[in-house]
Amino acid sequence: KGFFDIPVDNLFAEPAVLKWIRECIPEWKNSIIVSPDAGGAK
Repeated sequence: KGFFDIPVDNLFAEPAVLKWIRECIPEWKNSIIVSPDAGGAK
């Protein structure tokens, strides 16, 4: 919001990312996720 002249919705990928992590990373319980910016660290 703020970059377009039309209404937009913020879509969250969290459910899809969590599913992928659980299916594709064998040791996911011992992993750390790092956010590239402060806005993503909520």
